[in-house]
Amino acid sequence: MFPHGPTVPVKEPREILKRVNRFREMPRHGEYTFCCGGGGAKEIVVACPFCYAMLSNAARGLNLENFKIKEITETLGKTIMILISW
Repeated sequence: MFPHGPTVPVKEPREILKRVNRFREMPRHGEYTFCCGGGGAKEIVVACPFCYAMLSNAARGLNLENFKIKEITETLGKTIMILISW
């Protein structure tokens, strides 16, 4: 899972993802963030609804069926449900 976030605060979403899920940073992240274009990732987590819409539409337009775009609340929601079920 790679976070995407050049249009939103970059530190807070990453801290959340580090605590709740598997997480790998792209080479250019944080202050030096750069849109990865999905380079090598199978799943991207976004914290911006506009990025979610644009990346999802792009993935559909390119027929990238195995490429997942997730909104950060979706990832957090699943983690919370798992914790509740314990």
